[in-house]
Order: sequence, then C-alpha cells, then structure tokens
Amino acid sequence: MALIRVSSQPKIHLYLKGDKPVWIRNEDQSIPARASDLQALLDRVRATDATGPNAIGTAAGHARDMFVTKAKDLSATFADRQASANRQRSPTFWEFSAIPERSLHIGLDAAVERQFTGAIYRLYPSLDRNRSVNYGQSIVDYEDRARSWYGYSYLDLDRDHEIAWELTEGGVIRAIGEASGRIDPGPADLWSLVDLFISVDSSLRLVHEVWSKFGYYGAGGIVVNLRVPKLAHAIGGRTH
Repeated sequence: MALIRVSSQPKIHLYLKGDKPVWIRNEDQSIPARASDLQALLDRVRATDATGPNAIGTAAGHARDMFVTKAKDLSATFADRQASANRQRSPTFWEFSAIPERSLHIGLDAAVERQFTGAIYRLYPSLDRNRSVNYGQSIVDYEDRARSWYGYSYLDLDRDHEIAWELTEGGVIRAIGEASGRIDPGPADLWSLVDLFISVDSSLRLVHEVWSKFGYYGAGGIVVNLRVPKLAHAIGGRTH
C-alpha cells in the first residue's frame, strides 16, 4: 500500500488552450471553473503574497536570540552555577532550524506547550532519564513565551550542559545545545560527531512529530550549524 498526501499550496497552476474554459479539480473530478472559483484562487494567491512564505534566514525563523550558557566556575555549588550572574554565553554549540514552506498558524496554548515538551523528552535520548533521577537537584528547566513563540530550556548543572528549543506559531522549530563534552572528570574540551548526529536526528524527529500533528506534510528548509572552536574531536575515547 502507498499513502500519498497532497497538501494545499498557495499557487495556481493553469493550463490554457485557446478560448476553452479553465478546468479545476473538485475531489475526484475535473470541472469547468466558475468565475467565483477563479476569483477565490486569485484572492488566495494575493493573501499569500501579502504575508510572504516562510524562508531560511527571515524573521519567521528567528523569533528571539537563542544561545546556551556555561558556568564561570565549575567548583561552585549547583545553586551558584544556576544563577544567571555566574553563567556566560557558550562559544561552543550546535544549532538546528526547521522552517516549513508555508505557515502552520499554530494556536500556542498550554496544551500545545505540554505536547511540545512531552515530545522533546520522548525523542532526545537520556534527557528524561536524567531528569527523572536528578530533577530538582542538578537538573533545572525554564520556560519562556510570547504571543508568537514558546521556548523551553533544559540545564544539567552537573555536566554543565544546556539545550534549548523553540516553537513558533508559524511552525518554525529551533534547537540549540552545548557541543563541548568530556570523557573523564577533566575539562570539557572535546566534541563528538556521534553526539551531533544524535542531536540532529532527534531534532528531525521532533519536527516530523509536530508538523504532522498539525496536519502539515509539505516541504520545508533545514539548517544545521556547528561551532566548535578550540575543541578536539573525540573518537573512541581518544583525541585526534
């Protein structure tokens, strides 16, 4: 069996030949278009042109400045590490953005927020396990929201590792996470290609789950950015 989904598109594809009428699809039939049908199609195109489609690098994909932080002093207590005054923006991170071809017009409310965070803990390995064991001690989370977007952050104070996600009303999904890691109690001066692939894979699955939940099966754009200055690549517990 094969399932083919054809989503609504804000474009008109007409085939004209001489003075013959314009034909349009009506469920499983092709019928001559009435004047009101053609006017409705033209109005839909004009409305789309006025709002503009989602695109990589536009404001639709950047509702806020997203970043992850690192503790200034790892010898400090968890409470001190958590304080914003004792944290600084990390120069090492991976960043993921997914922008649907057309806006999803999601109504962001408490139920959607819970579904979004629930999907995060199902799809990112180890987060839920660490949170269930250490929540309230070394694991803290934060929520941030505005009318057009919802943000969620996960901070592991023991590993000094932070990840943040964002969902906008247009269906844009963004994620950013700390890239530095360690293989022993020493400094976090390594980065892992495997960890990067796991994070990207989890982010893609999050996009698939959220978009399909809101009935969107169309195209979109994906951008992945990796910043690892001064970090060594870890392979099999060794640095190369």
